[in-house]
Parts: sequence; C-alpha cells; structure tokens
Amino acid sequence: MKFAEPQLLWLLLLVPLAWWLARNMGRRHRALIERLIHARLLDSLMEGFSPARRRWRQVMWMAALACLVVAAARPQWGYHWVEVKRRGVDILMAVDTSRSMLAEDIKPNRLERAKLAAMDLAQIARSDRVGLVAFAGSAFLQCPLTMDPEAFRQSVLMLDTEIIPQGGTALAEAIEVAQIAFTNAGDSHKVLVIFSDGEDHEAGVLEAAKEAAKAGIKIFTIGIGTPEGDELRLPEPGGRRETARDASGTPIRTRLEERLLHETAQAAGGFYLRLSGAGTMAMLYEKGIAPLPKAEQAARLMQVYHERYHWPLGLAILLLIAEILTGDRPMRERWNLRRRAPRLALWLCGLSLIWMNMQAVAVSPAQARRDLERGYPKAAKKAYEELLQKNPEDNRLRYNLGIAAFRDKDYERAAHEFEAATMSPDNLDLQQRAYYNAASARYHLGQAEPDLNKKKGEWQTATNHLGHALRLNPQDADAQHNLEVITRKLEELEQLQQQQQQQQQQQQSSQDSSSDNSQNQSQQQQQQSSADKNQEQSQDEKQNQNPNQKPEDQSGKQDSSSPQEKKEQEGAQNNPANKDSNRGDKAQADSSRAVTLQGMTPEQARQLLEAAKVEEKMLPYIPPETAESRKRANRTFKNW
Repeated sequence: MKFAEPQLLWLLLLVPLAWWLARNMGRRHRALIERLIHARLLDSLMEGFSPARRRWRQVMWMAALACLVVAAARPQWGYHWVEVKRRGVDILMAVDTSRSMLAEDIKPNRLERAKLAAMDLAQIARSDRVGLVAFAGSAFLQCPLTMDPEAFRQSVLMLDTEIIPQGGTALAEAIEVAQIAFTNAGDSHKVLVIFSDGEDHEAGVLEAAKEAAKAGIKIFTIGIGTPEGDELRLPEPGGRRETARDASGTPIRTRLEERLLHETAQAAGGFYLRLSGAGTMAMLYEKGIAPLPKAEQAARLMQVYHERYHWPLGLAILLLIAEILTGDRPMRERWNLRRRAPRLALWLCGLSLIWMNMQAVAVSPAQARRDLERGYPKAAKKAYEELLQKNPEDNRLRYNLGIAAFRDKDYERAAHEFEAATMSPDNLDLQQRAYYNAASARYHLGQAEPDLNKKKGEWQTATNHLGHALRLNPQDADAQHNLEVITRKLEELEQLQQQQQQQQQQQQSSQDSSSDNSQNQSQQQQQQSSADKNQEQSQDEKQNQNPNQKPEDQSGKQDSSSPQEKKEQEGAQNNPANKDSNRGDKAQADSSRAVTLQGMTPEQARQLLEAAKVEEKMLPYIPPETAESRKRANRTFKNW
C-alpha cells in the first residue's frame, strides 16, 4: 500500500491534541456546573446521564477524524498497466566533451554549463523523446532516444572530458552519428541541438550539416563560452591545474567560435543561440522546437494504482453518524419519536440528497472524463453512451464518445462519432477537431485493412477530412503533417497496386505462352508418332522384300578402316610438323579441349588437377584507400 499524499499523514498528530482538548473542556464544564448548581439538585438533574457514553462518543469522534486524515492522504493498493501515448518530436543533444570545454570563461566551466543546459531542455521537452551524443575527437551515442527522463539525466551526469580518449572536436562526425541514430525515428520530426564552443579541428562540418538537412534533420547550435575566451587549464594528478601549452610552449587560449556554429545551424534550417542565461533553453524550445508538427511517439506502459480512499472515508461517515445517534441518556429517553421526529426527517432528507447526487455523479460528464484520464476507455464509453441517450443532440458528447472509442481501439465507432460531431455549425473549433480525429480513425481503419482497394478508400476519406480541417484552421501544423504522411502512403499504395497488376499480367502472359507451348509440343508429338509409324511400316515392307539381308553392326562400322589407313593416321600423329602446327593454332586447340578431356584417364585428370593447385597463389588483401582515411592521416592533431 502507498499514499498519494503522504505529507498529509502528519495531521494525525492532531488527533491526540484534540483528545486532550476535549478532556480539558469536559473537566471545566463539570467544574462550572458544580459551582452553579447545588449538589442535591445536581444529582437529580444528572439522573440518567452516563459518563461512559460520553467517552464513547469522544472516541468515535476522534476515530472519525483519523479516518478523514487517512482518506485525505489517498491510500492506494493494487494497480494496473495503462498504455500511454504522447505526441512530440525527437531531440538529440550533442555535447562537446573536448578539453577546451574545461575553460572557465563561464562558471563553473563550459562543460558543466552545457550539461545543465541539456538537462533544462529535457525538462522543458517532457512530451518529446530525447537522446544524447558525446563527441570530442570522435563521437558516439551516449543515450538513445528515450522517454525516460531519469535515464537521460544519468547519461548527462556521466559526461566528462575523459569519456572519449581521442582529443579534438569532430563536429562533422557528431552530426553523422546523430543521423544514424535518427534512422529508426519514423515520421517524427528530427532535431539536433549541438552544445559546443565551435573550435572544430576537422573539415566537412557544413557538408555534413547539408546532408543532415536532406535527411530531414533540423540543427540548432548553442555556443558555450565567450568570444574573449580564457587560457585553458587542465587538471593534474595532484589536484593542481596547469596551463595547457602547444608544441612551441605558448599557452593555449580557447575562444568561442560563433561563425562556424552560426553557419552550421543555417545550413540545416535552424538557428544559433549563445548560452547566456536560464532562459536560453526556453527560448530555443519556444521559437525553434515547439512550432514543429508533433507526431505520435511510441507508447509506453504506465503503472496506475487503484484509489482506496473511499474505505476510510466511508468508515469516518459511519462513525460520525454513530456518534450523533449515541446520546448521553438511556435508550428509551433518547428514542422519543415526538422529540426526535424533526431530527430524523432532516437526516432522511440529507441521505436522500446524498444518494441522488451519487447517482448523478455516476453518469456525469466529469466522471466519464475522469475514467478516460485514468485509462478506463470502456467505462468512459459506456458513460458517454448513457449521457448521449439523454441528450442526443449534444455534439460535444458525440466527440467525447469518439475519443473514448478511439482509445479503446474501436476505430470504426470512433470514426462514426467524429463524423457525426462535424455536423455542428455553431462550434467551428469542435468541427475542426472532429475532422482531424475522424481522419486519424480512418487512417487506422485503412492500416488494418488487408484489401488494398478498401485500404485506399479509407485513406482517401482521411485525406478529405484533413482537407476540411485545414480549411477551418490553416495554421494547424499537425493536420498538415498528417496530410503529407497519408498522401505519401497513398502514393506508395498506388505503386504497389501497379506492381501487382504488372505481375498478374506477366503471370497471365506466361500461362498463355505455356499453354501455347504445350499445344505445340502435343502437335509435335503427334507428328513424331505418325512419322515413326510410317517409318516402321516402310521398314516392314523392306524386310518383306529382302528376307535374307541382315542389319549392319555399328561396331563393325567404326572399326571398318583398312590397315593402310590406320598406319597413315599414326604417322600423322607422330609427325613433328603436325605437332608444331597444332601448337601454333591456339583456337583449334581450345575448341578440341573438351574432346581431349573426354578421353582422359582418371590418373591423367588427377595429375592435371595437382599441377593446377601448385600454380595457384594467395593474393594479399589491400584495404581500399578512402578520402576520409587520407584526411585523417594528413590532418594536424590538436588534443584540446
């Protein structure tokens, strides 16, 4: 069990104090009565009075007070998981961790101020995903895009100048790493915020910024430091700080290079700001990031605890009722109907009013909205349906019912209610929002539709709704963004349909050609069979005409050459002139190689393969030389 407002439990200390005050007041009241009334009259007047009942009334009153305090602290036990979705943009923050960020021209130093500014921006951008890139002589992704503010804060706190051992300031590589990190960002708008002093030791920053702009990344740069700069002092192992010097022994003075940062931001559609106060990050978000269209971020599960405050509250009410009904005198005297009738009537009226209010609250729009906010869309949908039955002409109830159905993933019902809510000419703002949400519902219906034609119809309806929403409010950036996304999806769907049609046509043509080929083959087989029959008939006729003739032996034909011809062939093979002519005619040797291999023995083939293995050589691997490797090999190394 936990309490949502645990600080209110300190009020329980008032219960003993109230008990002590009640006891003192009772004693003073008793002493005052004894002073004013004679002892003989006091006994007759106090006949039937029970001090024990009075003490019980005090106990019930104190217990009711304690239960009210516990109910106000909102006890909670048991929980359920709710899927929470946010709309925002994706923000990557690249923080310079080179040694020049240790300069103290702004206090405490440049790096600490950059870390504080990054955490301030993450605090402002609560509905956006944030990530972190650390860069010096190289760059890497310190924290991927996340909606967990604590994970981002811990990643920022781990930044120091030793996190990247390679010195320098590689702004171009930081932009490239950010571009890779944005690969799986989806349709969200991408923002890169660079915190640096602008002392870039490598070329190619503007080219990298232009490539990032082509990929849809908007870059904002924040200058850390002052143009006057300061001498760079590096920490030593003993705790001292020594002035850094270059190769010639001259002290290194690092300055804020605003020109490069300004050009980098302009190349990627952003702007440059110098970190000069607490309002810099608020200005950056308000003027640069907030106007960007928000996209639906990835959903996350949130633990929602069950409220149990009604149990102590109900117990407190019962105790107060019991305290009121419990008197100081015997039961038969207290339950005199003539005396108690007005009081009982008043209690009955109060209870009836409470009951009617509870019934009204059960189906009120406020209760339905609370159910929707707590993550109970089914209960909210049921409540809005009951309210809509009582007031079917209220388009606001239809709009809220559409929202409840949308969160319950009943997109068809949501689209129907949103489209019905658009028929409200008096409330243009409600009409515009209804068109926008109807488009979202139609898009989800089309996305779940397996039939491409039905999918296309749903998405075309969604674009029509977004067109109506933009006509009512041309400044709605979210509607414009969704219209662009759905239009792109429709183009991709049309291309897919065209490809499927082409494939179907190709399959149909291949089937037609195969059927034609099969018909031709069958005709050829018929012709061949008829020709074979004719040949057999002709052979039978010849055999009938020459009964004493025998068929020739094929092997006899092959060996039918005379001995003289064999000697001539062997002489031609052993003639050196023929060998030279064969060795000179290369084309003839290549063409006859296949015939020679057919007549080769297994032993000759094995010897030929072993000779080929001996002639093989392993080629050494030489890595290709790139422009980036040549640039890094020739650059002047600066370790600050």
